[in-house]
Amino acid sequence: MYLVDANILIEAKNRYYAFDIAPGFWEWLDRVHRQGVTCSIDSVRDELLRGDDELTGWATAHREFFRPLDQRTTTHFGALTAWVTAQGYR
Repeated sequence: MYLVDANILIEAKNRYYAFDIAPGFWEWLDRVHRQGVTCSIDSVRDELLRGDDELTGWATAHREFFRPLDQRTTTHFGALTAWVTAQGYR
């Protein structure tokens, strides 16, 4: 599964995948979400809802795309952080 952060959605909307230019991207995102391939988290939704644009509307209409963080999820943060740190990302 791929976890989509706010920047992915914001950049998609602002650049090459704007709703009026590439509606197929947003349809694809819906489809792969229904297939269990991708999702995001509630804090990303909350960030998007602070806006006032098409992405705000999309986030409002696609609440199921955003999952809550629970205790089971947070137990994986240490391993994920260690993996990312080991990759040498800057």
